[in-house]
Amino acid sequence: MRSVWSLLLDYIGSRDQKLEAAEELHRFNRDVAENQERIAEKQASIPAELGKDIKQVHSLWLKHEAFENQLGAMEQQLRDLLEESARLKATYPGGNADHITGQQAALAEAWQDLQDATVSRRDMLKAAYDFQRFYVNARDLIAWTEVIVRDMQSKQAIHDLQSVEWLQKEHLRLQVNCKTI
Repeated sequence: MRSVWSLLLDYIGSRDQKLEAAEELHRFNRDVAENQERIAEKQASIPAELGKDIKQVHSLWLKHEAFENQLGAMEQQLRDLLEESARLKATYPGGNADHITGQQAALAEAWQDLQDATVSRRDMLKAAYDFQRFYVNARDLIAWTEVIVRDMQSKQAIHDLQSVEWLQKEHLRLQVNCKTI
């Protein structure tokens, strides 16, 4: 009777260990699925819009920086999960380890795709900001040159020496501005 009881206790202990292992593996699989879902949501939330003016581009840039900060917090959770997966692979070799390796690879690939999309978005926003800044500067410069050309083409009647001196100084100032541009 004692041997049967001992055998039953061994079976119960073995079953407890298997159930604990299954619970750990299911928790890991659930965590991987949740993280893959979060990564997919983040990937889908990256907008394609680049803005129509410098203020809008700047606003989008600030939103993107906040998005990158959110990814920083998410990255630590992924590191923890990958550390857990390494522990689980060592604890449960064989088919479970192969499955965990596949989960690791899929999660790492999804994360890398999200990182690449984030870097690409940052680069596109920087290029859009540079373009909008160039566009504003070019527009201002064109407006300035139109005013200068109009002033230079106007025929002002000069009545005194002070007007001549002022126009000459103004002309020299404009000449210096043109050379610096």
